[in-house]
Amino acid sequence: MANHIVYFIHILGAISMGFYLFLPFMVTKMTALPKPSQAGYVRALYHVNKVSLYIIILQLLTGGYLISVANVPATWSVVVILLLVVVGGLISMAGAKMKRIIHELEEGRDAKAEAGKVRTFAYLTFIALLLMVLFMVFPHLL
Repeated sequence: MANHIVYFIHILGAISMGFYLFLPFMVTKMTALPKPSQAGYVRALYHVNKVSLYIIILQLLTGGYLISVANVPATWSVVVILLLVVVGGLISMAGAKMKRIIHELEEGRDAKAEAGKVRTFAYLTFIALLLMVLFMVFPHLL
């Protein structure tokens, strides 16, 4: 029964990580918004990003438990955990740049350079998440 509960929590966390599949497109939309709206938009993205950092820690804990009770190859475990750490790092770097964008917009400066960096981190996160889902669904690929 405990395995089912942990698995359910893990799946809910995975669904919430879907935010990062849309983030590259959401960041692109930010530059099309009028200047007064951009700071609020980025602030909302920043807060969702911050919540997702806690969710990724939950994913690491629940996934670690599920790996410990399952019979999975060590290669698969290493690759999936490595991808999760990469996603966490990219999320953190994007969050730092989002915070910088908020400050620049509040001071009336242009934040296109920082938005480009966030977009790059968002696309890299998108790719890493797709790879992780691919390996989760098709573990025989490793």
